Amino acid sequence: MAASQPHHARAVLLATDLSARADRAEGRAVERAASLGGPLHVVTVVEPAGEDRTLGDVPDAQAIEAELRETYSSDLPLRVTVESGVAWSKIIDAARAHTCALIVLGPAEPRSLPEKLLGSTAERVVHAATTPVLIVRRRARGPYGQVAVATDFSPTSRHALLAAAEVLPEADFRLVHAYRVPFTGFLSRETNEPEVQRQAASDLKDFMAALETEPKL
Repeated sequence: MAASQPHHARAVLLATDLSARADRAEGRAVERAASLGGPLHVVTVVEPAGEDRTLGDVPDAQAIEAELRETYSSDLPLRVTVESGVAWSKIIDAARAHTCALIVLGPAEPRSLPEKLLGSTAERVVHAATTPVLIVRRRARGPYGQVAVATDFSPTSRHALLAAAEVLPEADFRLVHAYRVPFTGFLSRETNEPEVQRQAASDLKDFMAALETEPKL
């Protein structure tokens, strides 16, 4: 199943903490912006620290932009903003404000006690964002070639597939469905598995047939 090529340019949001490993998400965000043909919006958020909740050193947006252009491309359609506040909330707000098709960020580990209790910035963005989120762990080596999509044939899994196809238009997709034989402690697996497998195969056929008229695929 191959996704179609994009019909219009779409913006990408890169959320970065400017750490040593941030270049992995940076490279992938630049690659995605180029693939989707839209601008790259970059946001870094400075959260108040200490008992007085004052800001520490505030990064220079122009310096960040200059460094990104020097690293990737001088004519990169790029805009950098520095925000103060709660990082995950500001990231979601920025994606909404710029009508971004994708949020790209790294998998930062929880550092403070609140983060350990409530989840890291990346985890909270994933849970709260309505925009597709891409967590980048490795350096970009080129466009994505193959994407595995887990499906339970529900409307939610269909939505996930279509969202992935929209932001990864050049990739080939493989749908994966895992089924479970129920009550194996009471019923014979050998007796019941063929029927469960037939039902899963029938559901998969219906799911795929419904996708044939989907313009995004």
